[in-house]
Amino acid sequence: MNEDMTPTPLPEGTVVLHDSNKLFLGEMTSTYSERLKPQRHPTLEINLVDPYSGKAFRLKGAAECLEMNSAAVGELSRKASQHYKQFFNRESASHDSADFEFIGSKLCPFAQRAVIILLHKQVDFRIRYVDLSDPPDWFLALSPNKKVPLLIVNNRDVIFESAVINELIDELTPNRLQPSDPIQNARNRSWIEFSSACFMDTLHMTTAETEASFFEAARKNMSKLEQVEKILGDGPYFNGAAFSLVDAAFAPLFMRLQFIDQYRPVFKKTALPKVTRWVDQLLACAAVTHSVVPEFQELYEALIWKRQGYLSHYLANIDQRPCTQPSLY
Repeated sequence: MNEDMTPTPLPEGTVVLHDSNKLFLGEMTSTYSERLKPQRHPTLEINLVDPYSGKAFRLKGAAECLEMNSAAVGELSRKASQHYKQFFNRESASHDSADFEFIGSKLCPFAQRAVIILLHKQVDFRIRYVDLSDPPDWFLALSPNKKVPLLIVNNRDVIFESAVINELIDELTPNRLQPSDPIQNARNRSWIEFSSACFMDTLHMTTAETEASFFEAARKNMSKLEQVEKILGDGPYFNGAAFSLVDAAFAPLFMRLQFIDQYRPVFKKTALPKVTRWVDQLLACAAVTHSVVPEFQELYEALIWKRQGYLSHYLANIDQRPCTQPSLY
């Protein structure tokens, strides 16, 4: 229902239900409800609950009752079987023939996103790491923007930009991670883009020259995470029970925030209970923990040290850092 208590518009379409030896076909044309009646022109009522918003909907439309052993049902079954056979054969052919070679760097969070998806979906792939401070010629020839990640599909097609790469992997492999509903799909893609902005805050934390600029970057990141807190459900993942591309997009961020938090506090867990629960869930996933090289923390600390910002002064004395630390609140 809308806020003014009017019915929420829903797409029209055909609904098929069966009970005992009856098959009901309904054309949904209204959100108003009416019971299925055994008259010459019966109507059909369907109750739906949106798992994301928790809203309930009642749909009503004209119905047709057919005997299960009738010729009409037999023809319908034949056409449905033929359609799904063709559909699944097409899906199978698309992912069985795909060959993936992935190119990234050991510290790039955007490359890590794609590795998480490849590992989560248990896709066969090859991986090559490049040193972006001294990129090889073959990489520069392949990458239009001279950045990682890259995905080479079937030894021919070069795909770049992490969000695009992950969507393609998801489309070419079974067990889709993106919601089928167009609105929910777009909502997921919006938050994936939002996660990219969060990475800029962690970058500024590692390059900030003063304490004030470090905590300013941390406050900006907290502000973004507070927005995430408002829209998260009961979890354990972003969309609820199912892992999605949004989870893979945020996981590298949370991993880096966890490391930074060892040196200086960057967020207060009690202020973000839903985000904290989400962080714990993601960082315990095998696909996330294995998406980086074993020496990742050492490499990340070396990068922070090389930048010689405010945070670098706390690396050498991590076990002796002050007990009282500035808070974001």
